[in-house]
Amino acid sequence: MKDKFINALLEKKIVGFPTDTVYGIGCILDKDAVNRLREIKKRDKDKPFAILIPDVKWLERFKLYIPDYGKKLIENMKGPLTILFKILDEKGLEYIVKDGKIGIRIPDDEFLRDVMLKIDKPIVATSANISGLKPAISSEELEVNVDFFIKGEAKKGIHSSVVDISGDKPVILRKGAKSILEIESITGDVLIGEGNTLNLLFVCSGNTCRSPMAEYHFKHLSKGYRFIVHSCGTLNIDGMPPSDNAIIVMKEIDIDIMEHRSRGITKDLIDLSDIILPMELKHKEILISIGVDKFKIFPYFKLLGLEGIRDPIGLSLSEYRKVRDLIVESNNILFDIFKNKFL
Repeated sequence: MKDKFINALLEKKIVGFPTDTVYGIGCILDKDAVNRLREIKKRDKDKPFAILIPDVKWLERFKLYIPDYGKKLIENMKGPLTILFKILDEKGLEYIVKDGKIGIRIPDDEFLRDVMLKIDKPIVATSANISGLKPAISSEELEVNVDFFIKGEAKKGIHSSVVDISGDKPVILRKGAKSILEIESITGDVLIGEGNTLNLLFVCSGNTCRSPMAEYHFKHLSKGYRFIVHSCGTLNIDGMPPSDNAIIVMKEIDIDIMEHRSRGITKDLIDLSDIILPMELKHKEILISIGVDKFKIFPYFKLLGLEGIRDPIGLSLSEYRKVRDLIVESNNILFDIFKNKFL
């Protein structure tokens, strides 16, 4: 199977293959092959493809500008991360370069890396779908015509994150399998590219007091910005209205939460979220126990140096006000941290 795959690549054919992100199609780095790939993908000429390489040393084959903050990112490059580099000499690569930049990824896939080492050529790759349609996850979902394909399923089912390191700060052009906070932990401060939203998920126990108070206040605070805000509860109670006291204390600051209905944690909510904000340590531990990426979790309670924002359920109106005020103060800090990241 591997030999047939290699022969197809060397013959400049279009091949299909599972990766560590989504099911892909591709070809060797060759102008004629890439043009045919573009025709099959029905992709506009102004939308480039990514280049796959087997290891970091292969970056030396391209004349690239690498800023200081990008050097550490390169050390952590293997996996679901495509890095957009400024290329200093695009001679012979004009067909794969756009605006003086080139996208490169090292797949966390031993088969693909071994193939590239054997043929001594990079692979140009893209998701196995017509442009604008949902990416394929497995060979069974392959709907484009290729010359040869390998049966199988992608490991993650989520496309790679794309980060542009050609400027003064890294810019996330496409959110993907590598979380924003993980990238920021490597590079320092990141920017969120045009067209991207920042999706927040507040988490408490029942989703009738703290997390809806935080959700609705942050929505009010961030109007006009590209935030998408949700909340949920670890007790997985669906359909309950907010507590009476939560409604009252939020109404006191002109925020109406009466229409809110509780919901539990779901895979869809987790996958949608870029940053998940637990009210207490126990909520963080529950999130980790169900497999949530630790880099997605931003301990909300630590914004004020607290061990947690306690549950006011069953307590007096004055206690609800204390919790509300902690949430308002925390949200103001949170908003200040993230509001200037948008381009």
